Amino acid sequence: MSTDLVEIAAEVVTAAGRMLRATYFGRRDLQSRVKGLPHEIVTEADTAAHRMISDQLLVIRPADGLTSEEADERSGELTWIVDPLDGTANFVRGIPHWCVAAACVDESGATIAAAVYDPNRGELFTAGTNRADGPNGPNGDDGTNGDDGTNGAGRTALNGIVCTTSTVTTLADALVLTGLGTGPDSASYQRQAIDPILAACRSAQYFCAPILDQAWVACGRADASIDYWLHEWDVIPGRALVHGAGGATAGCRWVGHDGGLITAATPQLLAELVALSGAATGDDATNCAATAAPGTRR
Repeated sequence: MSTDLVEIAAEVVTAAGRMLRATYFGRRDLQSRVKGLPHEIVTEADTAAHRMISDQLLVIRPADGLTSEEADERSGELTWIVDPLDGTANFVRGIPHWCVAAACVDESGATIAAAVYDPNRGELFTAGTNRADGPNGPNGDDGTNGDDGTNGAGRTALNGIVCTTSTVTTLADALVLTGLGTGPDSASYQRQAIDPILAACRSAQYFCAPILDQAWVACGRADASIDYWLHEWDVIPGRALVHGAGGATAGCRWVGHDGGLITAATPQLLAELVALSGAATGDDATNCAATAAPGTRR
């Protein structure tokens, strides 16, 4: 049994992703319920993946805590942050764009290990050093690149091969990934922030799986992502991937609304995204960039 936290993260998300694809994906008879807003769907598949990961971690790491999208279960010196199914709306409609994600954080909130598994493409993204030994933790939870951005420790890998973000520095050259929520005022509010970005970027895509958005920025398929109304399990695993690949992120809260995450291939591109989004929502760029990331434990 492995004691390497990155390997453990990879093991649990891969097992859950394979189970979901083999047992639940494509079924038309999934039992589901709505939690919170109308777009927040929970299915029996989400619950099964949560239980599988929870049980595995209890055996492998019994002293660790666990926070999951489906339940706040237990506390410990180290805590696993789990999204058992990111992209549920895609999943229930048979759209093969969803993933399973997990990250391990220490008591200071530094991310020690992270893994994201996309079973539809057979792609496993990993990052982490298995220790929080720097002033900002191994993955740069100060919102910068993390580590020194050059050595192998903490670097992001896709199927075991180290990957990096693109080198795009301007929005005019960037492919941006995003998503629009539903519910009272949310779509119109988000468009106020996103429209200036859409007008300035080269191309934009809507895939409705924010953790995969972040993973794709990390491996250079996209240059930036911007997503709103996120929780810590939507942020921490993907943010670690972006930092470990040399990218930059900003956690934002816009005018009293819930948190969001902006990721970018380069600091220059991030600054442009934050400025446009902050101006569009009536929030200044400095305040947007300085606000605590939504992944902060709460």
